[in-house]
Amino acid sequence: ERFQKVIRLCLRQNSIQSIDGLAALAPTLQDLDLYDNLISHIRGLDELTHLTSLDLSFNKIKHIKNISHLTKLKEVFF
Repeated sequence: ERFQKVIRLCLRQNSIQSIDGLAALAPTLQDLDLYDNLISHIRGLDELTHLTSLDLSFNKIKHIKNISHLTKLKEVFF
């Protein structure tokens, strides 16, 4: 219900270890910036069909799964 019009979410350098609930932002989210956190796994990216930019740089993630069908995705930083 809340945050129904979020287009850009920037959570840089927040020592985040995991992130859930991204599906709630799926209808509008275009830019997800999680640069320089402590994330080792991320789920729910496959639901973010409007995503055009994804930054997961400087995290502990070794593999990104389920993004091949995100046809609007133009930038991925990993």
